[in-house]
Amino acid sequence: MLVCTTALYAEGVKIGDLYYNLDADNGTAEVTYQGKGLLNYSELANSSLVIPSSVTYDRITYAVTAIGSQAFVYCDVITSVTVPEGVKTIGADAFFHCTKLSSVSLPSSVTSIETMAFYHCTSMKSFVVPDSVRVLRGSTFEQCIALTNITLPDSLSAIMAGAFKDCSALPRIILPKGLTTIGKNAFNGNTALKEIYNCVDSPVVVTGNFTGVDTLTCILYVPEGSIEAYRRTTIWKDFRDIRPMPDEIPEAVEILHHDALVEPRKLLNDGQIVILIPDGAQYSVTGQKIR
Repeated sequence: MLVCTTALYAEGVKIGDLYYNLDADNGTAEVTYQGKGLLNYSELANSSLVIPSSVTYDRITYAVTAIGSQAFVYCDVITSVTVPEGVKTIGADAFFHCTKLSSVSLPSSVTSIETMAFYHCTSMKSFVVPDSVRVLRGSTFEQCIALTNITLPDSLSAIMAGAFKDCSALPRIILPKGLTTIGKNAFNGNTALKEIYNCVDSPVVVTGNFTGVDTLTCILYVPEGSIEAYRRTTIWKDFRDIRPMPDEIPEAVEILHHDALVEPRKLLNDGQIVILIPDGAQYSVTGQKIR
């Protein structure tokens, strides 16, 4: 049996369509890089990738617990990936520059998403960070230029440097109450940002953030008793329109219906924002069908 470390471009054991580093002592497996230069996993038969929860090699079964560092770097094939329960770590650069990757499903077991894990995934529109993640590492979603919906868990305490840098399509972000750290340039280049729902009572110190954000028109919502504190705090005070947090924070809307010729669009109907589907159906932002 071949056992590899997580060294750069390590070539592990091929089981099915993927390569793994196997840990015989712990009975665990880590998905790893294929090892063919920039043609990493370029011959995958299915663009919708489902990672198995376990693999068997030489009559020994291993639990898959990690997507290793650079595992799918520069893979130009996969359009979606489903990670099974039991995986704890998404390694650094794991999906770096996967430009066709549009859908990612992570289990509740994931506790760590490492640096640049989804850097330059330019087709990814929506992402849900699992509740068990405490820290978003540097440049996690940098240059995800199609990202319009991001769901951050209440458990999140830190967003590190450049985590959402140049996410130029992101219109709204909800910062959870327990957030204590926002790294440098975390939101630079978010030119489409129109609303920030900041649930943190005491303003987090930020450095060099929001360059490219129109702070004259972008609305900053904060806890009602914290408005004056935000108006006195560096960077946050640059937002002209600081308002008390509404009773209900709007949830992200993901359009599941898609027409290749006619895109869904938003409109105002009787005072509420409505999603108009090309077949004529209308949905409220809460997902209720109107007609």
